Amino acid sequence: MNKKLVIGWSSLWVATTLVYILWIRNLVVQSFYDTAPDWFNQLVNSLYPRFLIEKHRFELSFFLGHADQIIIRLGLITCFLVFTWFARNYWKSDTNWLDLLWHVRIPQRNIQIYTWVVYTCVIYFTYDWYIVLTHLYEAQVLYKPLLLLRLLHLSFPSPIWIGIGYGLLLIGCLGMLFRFKSSICAMVVAIVFTLLQGWLYSFEKLDHAFAPLTYVLWLMPLLIIQTNHSYVQWALPLIRMVIGIVYLQAGLEKLLIGGMEWLDPETFRNYLYLHSTPTGLWVANQDWLCILLPAMALLFQLSFIIIVFFPATRWIILPVGVLFHSSTYILMGVGGIVNAWIWLYGLFLFDGLNTKNADLTGKKSVDKEA
Repeated sequence: MNKKLVIGWSSLWVATTLVYILWIRNLVVQSFYDTAPDWFNQLVNSLYPRFLIEKHRFELSFFLGHADQIIIRLGLITCFLVFTWFARNYWKSDTNWLDLLWHVRIPQRNIQIYTWVVYTCVIYFTYDWYIVLTHLYEAQVLYKPLLLLRLLHLSFPSPIWIGIGYGLLLIGCLGMLFRFKSSICAMVVAIVFTLLQGWLYSFEKLDHAFAPLTYVLWLMPLLIIQTNHSYVQWALPLIRMVIGIVYLQAGLEKLLIGGMEWLDPETFRNYLYLHSTPTGLWVANQDWLCILLPAMALLFQLSFIIIVFFPATRWIILPVGVLFHSSTYILMGVGGIVNAWIWLYGLFLFDGLNTKNADLTGKKSVDKEA
């Protein structure tokens, strides 16, 4: 990792933090009390359309906490970059785990398996999107586009354009499955999937069901390009890293928003009462489960990223992940027994070949298992 990049990013974070503390945070307070400059109110409305409504429901501390989180998360990213750079340059070892992580060559068979994992996932979980979106077209008076759609000035599409978009999505997935113009198809799927998902969630109902899948789709073109033109392929480790970060962020968000109160059994019990599934209501009456389950869930989300650096742990972490997502559905009716998060676990099931000491020109080399 480039030293100048690390120093530049760290300096940017320090400067951003100072600007936030000395200026922006006060503007958030002013916006809450309707005394902020017009340009800042417009910016808040663009980034957080529900602010005007929700500021009548929540106290100022709620919004300051969310604003603080942005700086905290940038700080965590900065710490991670600095640690990675330090470990890469000063952790001298023949088995440096960063080398083992990034210097890999993925067998073509595995690339095809990963491709089928990702694009069958897209086909399976979007099978009803055309029907859902055409129904939403009839309720477009309630349409409130997400930030990306507002930036692109995209209105809600007509059923014809929905059909064209969905058709392109399916054609792109089939092209990937049967290796036809893979790079182009991968980009088409990423773009169309993102747009359709954006329209789907532009009716003030957001969830994170497809968060990791969306990131993976945008990284798949890189994996395909590296497969065709590069001996060393670091796109797959990057994809795994991103999935791990999504889990990590979910765990950190619980701590940053709710603090240790999130582990309070009453908090978990209230969630169970809110969703009111038969099993969930039974668990709500078991004090020890209301203590154990949220703690285990938080531990799982915070520790999932370990699988990226120590692949052998997948035989423990992935089954726990299946149990975690299945339990969420059984206890709260959220998601499903089969969901995109679990489906993408297929991307962790096979290792590449370590090329740390290999001849990267593709000539004779000795590969060691990663």
